[in-house]
Amino acid sequence: MLWTTRLNRLTGIVLLLTAIATVLVIVFGMNSDADPFKKTEIDDFLRDIDDNRKAMVFGLAVDVVIHSGLGLALAGLLYLLFRGRDRLLALFGFGFLLAAFIASIASGAINAALILVAHDFVKGGPGGMAAGDPAILEVGRALAVSSILVDQSSLTAFGLAVLSFGALITWAPLGAGANPPRWLGWFAMLGGLAFVLSWLIAITDAAFVLFIIGGLASLIWMVVLGVWLLRTPDAAPQTA
Repeated sequence: MLWTTRLNRLTGIVLLLTAIATVLVIVFGMNSDADPFKKTEIDDFLRDIDDNRKAMVFGLAVDVVIHSGLGLALAGLLYLLFRGRDRLLALFGFGFLLAAFIASIASGAINAALILVAHDFVKGGPGGMAAGDPAILEVGRALAVSSILVDQSSLTAFGLAVLSFGALITWAPLGAGANPPRWLGWFAMLGGLAFVLSWLIAITDAAFVLFIIGGLASLIWMVVLGVWLLRTPDAAPQTA
């Protein structure tokens, strides 16, 4: 079958496509210098959202493609690829990755509503509600805060997934399944740990560097692993 005779190649392609789509989401995502957690900045946040509405709709569409298609496929493929080396760690990676992408799907739905509310806040809402109406402002703040918290939960689950696969690559015995260079697992563990610790942003703004470290290390892991899999002979069929 395709997933047993072309597993390396298929997983490599999905990894690279996911990495590309992730970069697009970062570029066209919900970007604003305003902090929706601060009541005095939520109006600026909603205006920023509306000013970049078209780009954010594109980013949201790409986000949906990642998490409802590529991401779910990637979770299964990575489990099949590595289960022969350490089934428990592969299962942890699969479960956390699945949780991360499901949370991101929920976040995408919230963000879609946020884009509409931001437009209502700037242009006026239904039923004759005026632009800048405090009721719209409160709804927008609730959606923005919910989106950030769900996204953060998704990043935590993603970090734990990458950490699991990284530990597997670094320490699991070589054998059935893919055997990429062990040093590659350290990039995964670095990125995963950074995402898990990124909750420290609630304490200090300096913790923002953890998002940068987590993102770069995880992207390096996905791209290098994807290229390695495309250049490596297909894995032998594995039994359940």
